[in-house]
Parts: sequence; structure tokens; C-alpha cells
Amino acid sequence: MNFQKKPPEDVVQILKERNIDFIDTSYFAWPQIFSSTAGPHGGIGGQAISTFTVEAWVSDGIGPTVYVCSNMYSFSHDKFEPFKNIRSWVPLSQPIRPDETGGASTLPAAPG
Repeated sequence: MNFQKKPPEDVVQILKERNIDFIDTSYFAWPQIFSSTAGPHGGIGGQAISTFTVEAWVSDGIGPTVYVCSNMYSFSHDKFEPFKNIRSWVPLSQPIRPDETGGASTLPAAPG
């Protein structure tokens, strides 16, 4: 583990958009096996099992948590769970959906 690692701005923005008050974030990382070369992006990839690194940014040591992998993220209000099997990955550049915040998002709406 790297206790000196600071969360990327994308992670801080995700926490702020969800009105998560936090003092510190803990950093964890582990390899995760995906069933295709597309990894967390989903869709069609090569017919090979691939390993990607999942990074977890845990608010104040217990959660909520932002999981990041290959420019994708997943947010969880639950208590931090290492090696969690995540199925709902969202691109880091995609605006936050209102159902993820419990209210309206201040980010611009997705086109279309």
C-alpha cells in the first residue's frame, strides 16, 4: 500500500458531487480478472482472460468508496469491501446520474 498517495481530482470530484464529507481517503489496490480483454469497459474484447488493477479510494477508512479501473469508476455507499466484484462501471468522463447522488447533479447533463 502507498499511504502517501493522494486521490486524483476525478475521485475528489465524484465524492464532492455526491455530497460526501470526508477528512481523508485510504488507498487500496489489487488485481482483478476480467473475462475479456475489454476489462471493465464491457462489450466485445479479445477471447482471453485479462487482469486489470482496481484502485479503491475509501472515505475516512470505512466508506463510501470510489473504485477506479482503466479510466472507469464505480461508486459505493456501502462499507468498504476489498476484492468486491463490481459489475457497474461508468466512464470517468461521464456525468453523474441523479440516482447515484440521491438528488440532482451539478454536472452538465449527458447529450441526447
